[in-house]
Amino acid sequence: MLFNRLSVRKYLGVVLIILSIILFLNQVGLILPSNLIPFPRNRGTVVTISMGALVGGIYLVAGPVGVLITLIPLTSLGFSGCGGQKPGEDLGEPPTPPP
Repeated sequence: MLFNRLSVRKYLGVVLIILSIILFLNQVGLILPSNLIPFPRNRGTVVTISMGALVGGIYLVAGPVGVLITLIPLTSLGFSGCGGQKPGEDLGEPPTPPP
């Protein structure tokens, strides 16, 4: 066999990483216009699938330690918040408690 099992695993991981990046860029609209995207309009589902494929590809290439190193910046993206309140927004007076 031309490739051993380890190298086939790494090639499959690289292909998975490339496909996940293409899927993410397609959803954002950098590759195709938004009206030609064949995926659902729910952006969160496609981005989740893309990030899962990215983590799976990195696992195939670098193993579990590579996944841990990759997940540190990916999880820190979630700490930016959902944008619930604007910084200077005043909610007014708190309600008075019942007597």
